[in-house]
This record gives sequence, structure tokens and C-alpha cells, in this order.
Amino acid sequence: MPKAKIKKMNLPDAPSPTKAVRYKDPREIERQKRIQEHNNINFDKSRDKRLCFWDSARVARLRRMWEEGYPVKYIARECGADLVVCQNRITYEINCGRLEPRQTRISPEEKERIYRLYDAGVKIPQIAKDMKRSAYRVQKVLKERKNNES
Repeated sequence: MPKAKIKKMNLPDAPSPTKAVRYKDPREIERQKRIQEHNNINFDKSRDKRLCFWDSARVARLRRMWEEGYPVKYIARECGADLVVCQNRITYEINCGRLEPRQTRISPEEKERIYRLYDAGVKIPQIAKDMKRSAYRVQKVLKERKNNES
């Protein structure tokens, strides 16, 4: 049986061929929209990366909490950032002179103040907050004193 010839039809309503379009999975597009709405952050569409995570509100919160003596881990959680990202931002702020670096060593005067407060019945977390130190550091000073007395 001979093959039937198919006649080409020129339809006026047919769309003209356009450039090849790269297929985007609609689920991925929907996912990106949900992430953007959740974080309320703009995305750079060409690179699919966040344009600026540290907006002025987050930086202000970071500075306030740093000056109040909160640990970096807590600051990161409150700002919605990864720990390393938060540490890098704090380092940047310190290097720019916007934040004061925290003291690393406890002076003998501070140790005496810790001893006096603890003997007066003040709890370790409150001492840490007053001294702008971590509770672990205060506890370590008190443990050191206990070992020296023994």
C-alpha cells in the first residue's frame, strides 16, 4: 500500500517558532517562591542567591545583643543566621569599629567582683549578664577558686 502524502498546512493562528526555552520545573519555581515569601528576602534570579541577608534591622539586632553580652550562638539563632555567618558579620563589625571586641581574660578585680556577687547569693547567669561574660566563664572562675581553696 502506498504511503499517504501529508499536506503541510499554513495556519494563520499558529504561533511562530520562538527561541528555545530552557525548561524550568514548576515545582522548583513554586519552592523558590515559598522560600522567598518565608524569608521575605529578594533573590538574584540569575544566580539564585540572596542579594543581602544582613539588612539594617538584623544588623541593629546583632549589635544590640552583642553589646548586651549574649553569646554568638544565641545571637545567630535570633537573627536567623548560621553560626559561621553570624561570627563573620561580628568580625566585620569589630574590624570596622562599630562594635567593641569582648574581653578575653578576666582581671583579678573582675574575679573579686564575681566572688563577692556569688557569696552574696547572686545566681551565676545573673553574674554573667552583669559582667558581660558567659555563664561558663563565670562558673570556671568559681571552680578555679574552689580548687585553690582545697
